[in-house]
Amino acid sequence: MNNVEKLKVVETILERAATNIGDITNTVMEEFYRTEPELQSLFTQHRPVNTIQLEAGMVEQALHCFMRWFESPGEVEMTLLGSVPHHVETLNVGVKHYRKLLLAMSSVILQSIPLDNACERNVWDEITDNLLGVVELADRNVFPGKAS
Repeated sequence: MNNVEKLKVVETILERAATNIGDITNTVMEEFYRTEPELQSLFTQHRPVNTIQLEAGMVEQALHCFMRWFESPGEVEMTLLGSVPHHVETLNVGVKHYRKLLLAMSSVILQSIPLDNACERNVWDEITDNLLGVVELADRNVFPGKAS
């Protein structure tokens, strides 16, 4: 399957998720905080901050990365390779938090894909793996010489 075909699969996945879930922001953030509720304090340490707006922006950027991966992977790589180090160095937001956000997004959308639809699940897993790979690359750029 080429990237144009995969992009059509992604569109189908996201249209279904929009129909079945609606606005995914709260669901993604609930999943993000589920295992580490203390992550919410990250947003209050840099006051003043509009937490709702910040969370919506995070989900929007993550969704953008998933939506654009097969259309423009270089653009997504540039976004993450610039954003991850900035957040680590300036805002003390760890690389693991980027991973958790991408995994939360992936999990929420994956729940809307029928269990028997291997094609859609494989495409979604491929995007997730690629995005996590870019975050790992950004991690190595922030911390050169770090063992993976």
